[in-house]
Amino acid sequence: MSQDREPLSNSAQSSIRLRDIVILQAWTSGYTKKWGQNLRKAIFTLLFIACNLTGSVTLPLLSATMDAVGSDNFVVIYHTAIISSILLIFVVIFLRTCINRSIPLTLASSWKIVLANALANVFNYILVIFASPPSRTPPYLQSILSMTAIPFTVLLRLMFLRKGVSPGRGICCAVIIVGLFISSEPQIWGLNTQQTENNASSSLLQRILWPMCFALGFVPFALVNLTCEKVLTTRNSEALNFILWSQLVQIPLLTGFFWTDFIPGFGMVDNFSDFRNHFQRGLHCSYSSASDCGRAVTRSWIFIAAFTCGTFSQYLLVQSSDGAIFASIVEAVVGPLASLFWTLYRYNKSDNSIHWHPVFNETTAFSLAGLGLMIPGIILYHYFVIQEEKSEEVNLDNLMNTI
Repeated sequence: MSQDREPLSNSAQSSIRLRDIVILQAWTSGYTKKWGQNLRKAIFTLLFIACNLTGSVTLPLLSATMDAVGSDNFVVIYHTAIISSILLIFVVIFLRTCINRSIPLTLASSWKIVLANALANVFNYILVIFASPPSRTPPYLQSILSMTAIPFTVLLRLMFLRKGVSPGRGICCAVIIVGLFISSEPQIWGLNTQQTENNASSSLLQRILWPMCFALGFVPFALVNLTCEKVLTTRNSEALNFILWSQLVQIPLLTGFFWTDFIPGFGMVDNFSDFRNHFQRGLHCSYSSASDCGRAVTRSWIFIAAFTCGTFSQYLLVQSSDGAIFASIVEAVVGPLASLFWTLYRYNKSDNSIHWHPVFNETTAFSLAGLGLMIPGIILYHYFVIQEEKSEEVNLDNLMNTI
């Protein structure tokens, strides 16, 4: 026979009440919400790095494959951007239909900002993709010029949003740039690399203009992050709605810029016949496993998946962090990680393939040293952001108490 439960003592009842009060205070004090926000930011940060690293490794392989089969880089970025936009639109509609019906499908932000975001994305694609072939901008310069994303973002953020950075965050940005420079030392001095002057343009003017074009491609990249910050860091912002409409606007804009492939000295075709042949060949090999297409179909869809994932996580990272600068410094980590990848694998130009071939050399050491500065710099940057937010909350509470 079961026995009746003995009544709790007064001390036990007091302990339970105290526990309930502590739990209630924890859930209502904002600490749980902040912990969730930090977890969300960490997830989007890792996802952003992983997707961009995959894209950074895959793009040169895909470009070489498309060039070998008779296509060009404009077809690569056009096909990738269009498919990525369509996938992102379907993702947002799926989330709206099956998970969160509160996501608005009508435009929830200024159409001018959406247009600016889409146009900046298109300019970033065009400038970087046309300047990226090794014959135009040597690979060792590309890793160095990618550093310009951080100062461009800081400067444009100050100009357009009237937002500066605190001394602490400014020092962190400087440390991250130094880490980037250290990780690029092997490429700068040609240590354990295959680079030769034959890969660069023969004209002195071209050797100056193409790296400038590559660097200028990070100006629209900074503007993309700034437009995201302006919209997505406001109260009750709709990130998925912004992604939906920016991708919808981006499709006709990118289509309208097909003529850039015809610009003498800039594009890669001479006439409509060449453009049609390149376009048809590129699309055919993006969906065919025929032997004359090499590995184009596999590399194309890996790059599309990485590109789509990177775009999605970029917008959500800007929303969940303090804005554009954090997204820029997180992407900066991709360069040294890509260098480490190529110390583990070797690219075989004869059959356009990569093979496992780990080597520990100067590139490995400098990349690890650079990451040793960059990762603490990013962590400290996030720490200063948290401290500044706490300071603002205290100042706001003091102001409310004085009213």
